[in-house]
Amino acid sequence: ANPIPTADYELYLNTTFTPTSENDTVARCFVPGMDFSYHGKSTIPFGTMTYNWNFGTNALTYREGNSAHLNPRIIWDTAGTYPVRLIVTSDQGCKDTTTRYVMLSAPYAAFAPTVTYSPDIYANPTVNVNNASYDYGGVLSYAWSTTGTPSTPLTGAAPTPFTYSAGGSKTISLTVTSNAGCVSSVSHSVNIVITPKAQVSVRTSVVAVPDPFVKGSTANYKSYTVSGISNPIVAQKSSIVTGSIVSSLIEVDYYHIPSMTTVTNWISQTGSPFTDVQFSVAEATQADYIFTIRLYVTSNLGVTNSTSMTIQNDVKTGGNTYRPSNSNTPLFIAPVIKLDSKIIASNLIVYPNPSRDFVKVNYTSNEQISNVTLRLYNMLGVIVDQQKVSTNNSSNQNFTLNMQNKLRGSYTIVLTDNNGRIIGKSNIIKAD
Repeated sequence: ANPIPTADYELYLNTTFTPTSENDTVARCFVPGMDFSYHGKSTIPFGTMTYNWNFGTNALTYREGNSAHLNPRIIWDTAGTYPVRLIVTSDQGCKDTTTRYVMLSAPYAAFAPTVTYSPDIYANPTVNVNNASYDYGGVLSYAWSTTGTPSTPLTGAAPTPFTYSAGGSKTISLTVTSNAGCVSSVSHSVNIVITPKAQVSVRTSVVAVPDPFVKGSTANYKSYTVSGISNPIVAQKSSIVTGSIVSSLIEVDYYHIPSMTTVTNWISQTGSPFTDVQFSVAEATQADYIFTIRLYVTSNLGVTNSTSMTIQNDVKTGGNTYRPSNSNTPLFIAPVIKLDSKIIASNLIVYPNPSRDFVKVNYTSNEQISNVTLRLYNMLGVIVDQQKVSTNNSSNQNFTLNMQNKLRGSYTIVLTDNNGRIIGKSNIIKAD
């Protein structure tokens, strides 16, 4: 009878030069240049045998021998799981085969975090992690960690999308462990921006105050109270989903329609976190003004957001109506500024009127004024002359206006100080 060979071998890791104890699969962490020796232990009752090794890949280097050698020594070029097959053939043509596996593990930890702010930019953004880790031998476990407090623990190969309890910079880390006990780790940072929602509100009221121009009488003033947070209607006040609003800024501009004068940052009031602003205008002249109100709010992490509204003749564009105040809510009121006190001249005399050439302008005021600007408007509201007037910083001023090169018609003289306050206004006719 022909002898039947029995295929068998031992695997040596040449780092220790000892045979491995595994029978079917050898699992190791891949290290470039790892050195393996295969020692043939095949037997046959009598006769001779030949060896044929197949290592499942060409990605290797023979350090000793070759595929027909009794004891080949190889270096694997890449990680992977490889079937190592030995075929022995007797001199009579009888064969036997044995196959065992080598798992060279090189796990690679990889993920990409994304932060989603839509559809509501004021909501707490959602964080997703797209796990792209892999290992040739299969990943055994995933261990996630993060700074901050997530709404849902990060677990498994595909963590559930989550939010953080607070904004700011966060670090997400992942450690993967392969079946062979090999480890790989990676970390990424995400910045969670919590945007405060700026909402400006206005409450109006009418109060009677002493008329500064008519002794012993009163005038009705429309009072506007501007707020960012003291509106008792929660949905109409500034807010932030997590964290806090630590400061605010309310700015008020006005445009005086008759004189076409714009005063920027007429009021600029900061608060920590909020200070309401109140201003007033005489009801009789409120139609002459357009107010622009801007509110800026800043969070504890330094994120600023803004909103604005305009008011013309008590018609509001943007912002909210400020309902009756809640007595339990602190209301910090800025000094009341009566816009009609901007017209502070008690007497403005322009003569001669009508005039053909030069006009004398004299005014007396309730206070000393410097840096006066004179603007001359035609009947279309166009400025046809503008000049700085040399003054002596007194409450009584005199100067001359040249009308020689002006066309015949009606004009309006408007005087303002360096703060944009209207201190005098009069009509004049240019004659032939």
